[in-house]
Amino acid sequence: MSLEFVERVVIDTDILIDHLRGFLPARVFLNLIYDKKMTAFISTVTVMELLSGKSALEENRRIKIERLLSLFTPVDVTYVIAQKAGELRRRFGVNPIDSLIAATALILNCELITCNISHYKIIPELNIYKPYDK
Repeated sequence: MSLEFVERVVIDTDILIDHLRGFLPARVFLNLIYDKKMTAFISTVTVMELLSGKSALEENRRIKIERLLSLFTPVDVTYVIAQKAGELRRRFGVNPIDSLIAATALILNCELITCNISHYKIIPELNIYKPYDK
């Protein structure tokens, strides 16, 4: 699927991790958000994932993570998102974190941006876009 006409997206954690690790294709892709070419949301679950890593113990690294997170509109796990995540988990066996991120994209009617296609491809109603290859 092409991002040519997509204006609103949910970004999966793997894209942000790639960026933080200095992976150039991730940086190039995230420049679309920095340049306001699209509106990007992240689940607060993604915030938890990024800040739970050992690298977040280092103040400079944590500041870099927080700066990156500030580019996105955070979406709290609401009751409706939790319900949808539960349904996805029950129907497709998706792990809890991924089911919450997928549910966020579905509830917001957004495309999910991820390189972890195998985590989500089982969900037929989810629109997924892989921005680069690793």
